[in-house]
Amino acid sequence: LENALTLVLAAPDRMAEQYGAADILTRLYAWADHPSVQGVILNVESDPVVQAAYAAWDVNPGSWQAANDVAEAIKVLVDQFTDTYPNLAYLVIVGDDEIIPFYRVADQNPTFWHEFHYRQSVPAGTLRDAFAADRILTDDFYADRSPTVPGSPFWVDGHELFLPDFAIGRLVGEPEEMSAILEAFLTNDGVITLDPGLIGGDPSLTRDLREAQCLAYQNDGLSASCPGSSSQFWLSVL
Repeated sequence: LENALTLVLAAPDRMAEQYGAADILTRLYAWADHPSVQGVILNVESDPVVQAAYAAWDVNPGSWQAANDVAEAIKVLVDQFTDTYPNLAYLVIVGDDEIIPFYRVADQNPTFWHEFHYRQSVPAGTLRDAFAADRILTDDFYADRSPTVPGSPFWVDGHELFLPDFAIGRLVGEPEEMSAILEAFLTNDGVITLDPGLIGGDPSLTRDLREAQCLAYQNDGLSASCPGSSSQFWLSVL
């Protein structure tokens, strides 16, 4: 797998504790073997430092710092794998925040609308705890090999900015739902087929944007009609 394109972060034991026994790993390995995925699976729980961080978080699940300690321990493993597999382009996290935590960053918003105002709109759990601590959630932390500190007088307190080097996403839901998604991918050989669609908009407000989008589709080899004065254009995905 020296030419691996996709790194998959999984915590199967933790997932089994939450959802019960489920053979998600078997389906993940089958999906990772697909030629368009070329994935390598990292069981983050196999690392003793990560195990210790998880144990500390479980003792104090409301602590944003304990969650970040888990994320930081996992990030060390991610960096090791990205050195071992230099062609990596994709990062997939399996599970929600309680399985593999988002990284918590301080809300630097200077207005009234801080994250803690939204805590009551979120079900009880680690996400609500993060919002209550006025923290914003991000996965970009895992996908940025070297965080940036912008050299601007407007950049408050010199905190790090995470700009991902890899495309990143999460596979979420219960194990059966995850398996169904992976099975659908394999059944369709990784191909998503879209019917022709119609995109519309107010010509007085969005014409420039629609024309730019239409031209971008054409430049990518898609069949799109771009009438300059029309309020809509057709896009056919071939």
